[in-house]
Amino acid sequence: MVRILTLISCFLVPSMDCQTPEATSQLGSGIAAYEEGAIKEAIRDLEQVVSLDPQSTIGHFYLASAYEMMCLGSDCDSHWLELAVKQYARVLELDPSHKEALKSMASVLYKLLRTDEAEGLYRRAAKLDANDAEALYAIAVLDSIRVFGVLREERIRFHRGEKQPLIGLPTCPGMRAKTMPDVEEGMALLTRTLQLESYSEPQMYMAVFFMERAELQCGDRSAYKRDLKSEQQWLNQACVTWHDGKTTPYRWLLSPPPPPRRRGDTCSWSSRD
Repeated sequence: MVRILTLISCFLVPSMDCQTPEATSQLGSGIAAYEEGAIKEAIRDLEQVVSLDPQSTIGHFYLASAYEMMCLGSDCDSHWLELAVKQYARVLELDPSHKEALKSMASVLYKLLRTDEAEGLYRRAAKLDANDAEALYAIAVLDSIRVFGVLREERIRFHRGEKQPLIGLPTCPGMRAKTMPDVEEGMALLTRTLQLESYSEPQMYMAVFFMERAELQCGDRSAYKRDLKSEQQWLNQACVTWHDGKTTPYRWLLSPPPPPRRRGDTCSWSSRD
């Protein structure tokens, strides 16, 4: 009778994990193999799990993670990432509020250069949990990358070197109007991130934002200099934090570009003391 009621519940509530005994056994084996680093064996078992029980949220999630693990390093075959996206998407079909699947799928989409989709998923994760430091940091990084792209285009357009300020360009007001919302959002998100968790990467990106904001202080050289001073202060703080070994454990694998080195930067980023 209990089994019959369970089957009825599974039919009425598709998101339920209602596994057969065989699927449960395979799931245990697959998770154990995954945690031991035997990824190919994990994939074999987890593919059986989702075949036996297509409603297994945890099975689809671990299978997606296993596919993603097959694509580490510079010689990554993006085929594995595409498979991971499909499995994470299946998890979200079964459970739209699965925050870890949202962030994991976003990370994979970023690697596939599907940046807008990745950002959308990170924003969904942040809505589910306003204190998720990983999601907040990722959105801030994407804001910064967007701003950096606009500044780089103007440098190329007006043949400006990296050390030549952009605040005197005739297009500066337009750049400011286009990018300042991203700068302000990114700085606010990083401020919240650092209130939750103090790591070197968010501190480095705060330095980047001050550098970017400096270039948007159209005609205001005093504000430009103040922002560059703040950039250097954040870079110095990031250096101290990095040497203390406080780097993010996030799955977000993007390496933050260090801000341009300025006079007074004596940090050695190549090795920790």
